[in-house]
Amino acid sequence: MIPKKTYLENRKDNINFLPYLSSIIFSIILSSCTSITPIQMERFKKSPNFDLEREQFVNTYEDQMEPHSFKSVIWKLIFNSDDGIIRPDTLLPEEKLDFKKFLQTAPHAKSIWFGHSSFLMRFEEKSILVDPVLSNRASPIPFTVPRFQDPIIKPDELPKIDYVLISHDHYDHLDEETIVFFKRKKTIFIVPLGVKQHLTKWGIEDDRILELDWWQSIRYDHLEFVLTPAQHFSGRGISDRAQTLWGSWVISGSKQRFYFSGDSGYSPHFKEIGEKYGPFTAAFIESGQYNTHWRSVHLLPEEWHKAYKDLKANAYLPVHWGAFSLALHPWHEPATYLSKHREEYGIHLIVPKIGQITEFDQKPKELSPWWEPLIKVNEK
Repeated sequence: MIPKKTYLENRKDNINFLPYLSSIIFSIILSSCTSITPIQMERFKKSPNFDLEREQFVNTYEDQMEPHSFKSVIWKLIFNSDDGIIRPDTLLPEEKLDFKKFLQTAPHAKSIWFGHSSFLMRFEEKSILVDPVLSNRASPIPFTVPRFQDPIIKPDELPKIDYVLISHDHYDHLDEETIVFFKRKKTIFIVPLGVKQHLTKWGIEDDRILELDWWQSIRYDHLEFVLTPAQHFSGRGISDRAQTLWGSWVISGSKQRFYFSGDSGYSPHFKEIGEKYGPFTAAFIESGQYNTHWRSVHLLPEEWHKAYKDLKANAYLPVHWGAFSLALHPWHEPATYLSKHREEYGIHLIVPKIGQITEFDQKPKELSPWWEPLIKVNEK
């Protein structure tokens, strides 16, 4: 078995390529952009979430949106030397994947977290893969946004996947390398409006992709999938901002119901979703890669419990952390903050290791703070 590499080792591998990359970065970003076709425009015009004048999708609470820039933070992330703080300098612990146990018939749902916002659910005898990013980077530029460590699994090691859900088209949620694996599978993709164009470009058959607008739903077998709002934006290049829709997901079965926030700032949509679809067995809530300058599009720590309460969730699983550094906070801060405040805010917190199976039988057990031994003394 090839040993896993930490972020630091991956960084050393990449540094020799820096002089050669400047000439291709611009072309890579340009090739990642998408433009709205006339056929798509006709469909988008029917969406209440599409601004005809600006020709782009907008948030429901657009008045809450504030100007935000990621440039300065991205620069610091590329050249920052504070490794061990914003990125761990050792491998995060992983549970050995046990798909035999995971696929066993059970009256309740199960999940496995793969890091960041990627997770696999077993629900109503179906396997649902959410925002799968199983490659080593979350960026079109080779030396940027590397994983903390090699992914725990490769796409060809996955069990049969029935459905893939995508929340939006940012690189840390929609990964071409992972999606291409499914070209010759029968997996169904359920995505927000406009995201289909990325998938068909990468070889996914048109009839295996279903696009939804906010509050639209689709039923397959015993499951219902609802695309619900999020306060965020989309884009994979320098000129395609908000050309595709973004969102969150409600996944309902006969007895249990789950929520995945995607990426989102705090707004009344959480309460609206909770009123309409709650209570939830558990909520997978964005809890990482935040900055005070981005509060309109990413949740801040003091807002996490508010979203949890608004959603009427019975358990909280933090996602959007543990794989990539997209902000300058300590890598472990999401788990540390939530663990510290869980009693104060009445949060039933579940922080699984990467690869660990979470069983949603009755009320899932809270797990030990596995990250604490990895925190350096000088960080405390």
